[in-house]
Amino acid sequence: MRLVPINSSQYEISFLQQFIITVLVMLLFTIIRMLYKKFNKVKTPWPKVPNSNVFGAKIGTKNYADQFEEWARQYGEKGIYETKILGQTFYVVCNEDIASQIERKRPYVVTRRKNLVSAFNSLGAQGLFSAEGQTWKKDRRLVAPSLNHKNVRDYISKIELVAERLVTKWDGLINKNPVSGVPINDDILLATVDIIALVAFAKDLDTVTMGGGKITTVLDKLFGLGMLRTMVPIKYFKIPIIGQYLDGGKKLIDFAFNFCGDIVNDFRRENIDYDVKSKTFLGKMIELSDKDSANALSTERFIGNLLTLFGAGSETSASAAMICLYEICVDKTGLQDKLYKEIMAMDARATPSLESYLDSLPLLRSLLFEVLRMKGPTPVAGAENIAPIEVDGVMLPQNTYFLFLYKYITEVEEFDKSTGKGTPRGLRNAPINQFCPYRWLEEKKESGKVVFRKPTYATGFRAFGAGVRICPGSALAEIEVMIFVVFLLKRFEIHIAPDHPEVKLVSNLAQKPDRDIRIIMKKRSEYKSNVQ
Repeated sequence: MRLVPINSSQYEISFLQQFIITVLVMLLFTIIRMLYKKFNKVKTPWPKVPNSNVFGAKIGTKNYADQFEEWARQYGEKGIYETKILGQTFYVVCNEDIASQIERKRPYVVTRRKNLVSAFNSLGAQGLFSAEGQTWKKDRRLVAPSLNHKNVRDYISKIELVAERLVTKWDGLINKNPVSGVPINDDILLATVDIIALVAFAKDLDTVTMGGGKITTVLDKLFGLGMLRTMVPIKYFKIPIIGQYLDGGKKLIDFAFNFCGDIVNDFRRENIDYDVKSKTFLGKMIELSDKDSANALSTERFIGNLLTLFGAGSETSASAAMICLYEICVDKTGLQDKLYKEIMAMDARATPSLESYLDSLPLLRSLLFEVLRMKGPTPVAGAENIAPIEVDGVMLPQNTYFLFLYKYITEVEEFDKSTGKGTPRGLRNAPINQFCPYRWLEEKKESGKVVFRKPTYATGFRAFGAGVRICPGSALAEIEVMIFVVFLLKRFEIHIAPDHPEVKLVSNLAQKPDRDIRIIMKKRSEYKSNVQ
């Protein structure tokens, strides 16, 4: 009997066939998972948003926070409601009590959504933002000390350097834009990138003066992709070989990773004074990592934390600064004059320092925290439980998705003296669902002095996160925005450009203005001479 040799080539699978099979397997897996969740779903007493199609309720792409808040007004009477988005069920939390119940389980039972962690890790941002469990603990031990108040003192002069460059640039643009106004968005974003470069690794990029190059565009696109990859039910980016190319992410990832990698290598090689190096974010991280070799970060996580600092840090701070300036321009209560007097009084009393900024500018801090409350970068946050938990008497299985309406909760929960939580009406008795830059001021009974009343997570303020997951960069972000405003108002009186459309907010990694904000700037000396 003669054996006929087998032609193995006829059984080979082409690349296209492999791709189709992979997509079908992922689609099948997604459908099975959705069906499993559907048939094992717990019945709850909470209201449900009606589905508009097979994938769930219809939600806009410009600002999903607005839609969730609108549903909260319709279906949130029990403090939590259910909705389905892109085939995934979410329990949307819209009152303080239920939010606190779930947050008490952070960070080990309730974590960030696995979809978010997977999406951002796929983009190379394997840092503190997406870390969970022991990885989060290790990252935070190395990252957080570099950004605490003690170390932020070392960064003040660097922030002031960038702020001076920013207002000097705008000074040169005044005559070029006398009627249409100076567009501020791009320049403020560049300024935040410059600050991060200086405080993180003593590198003076000076993109404010020289131009942004490619990194700001890459970061904006990367974190936009992060939101896309988080929301889609099919993880197309995990398809072997081509997955990272389907949305253009591969080139962006390589550029950002190489950019940060080169910075780390240059930092180690360059002949920078030790005292200068040791006062940078990267220098402090390296020092802590070298001291604790057992918990040292891998190269990927080192660069991932730098990428996170660059991307998340620049966009959130820039957005808050833009909105602060916009609110000063459109205010009708004399806010700008009051801020200017406060700033000049600080200048007369002390050499600028972290303490002088924080202690001498209560109105500016009140404005900033009201912006963060009502128009800040993070009005909504997501979470997922990795073990069954009880919420308001209902036992929910693991892998339940939650959304917390941080902004909305502060608009419906009045301050309660018995719990110390809730939003105060402030000195002007302003309704809590309205924007008021004076809200976080209070008068001391003994002295009659008006001081800043700092809202925190303990009082229900979650603009910087919740519980142990408070943003470690909050102190840097606060002083960064304050210094921008101080340097601008010292030099200019500012007004919104004529016929400027109302500025609204759009969703991205961080909520941000929907248009370029254009501001008319008048030098203070010229303004005074005109009055006289």
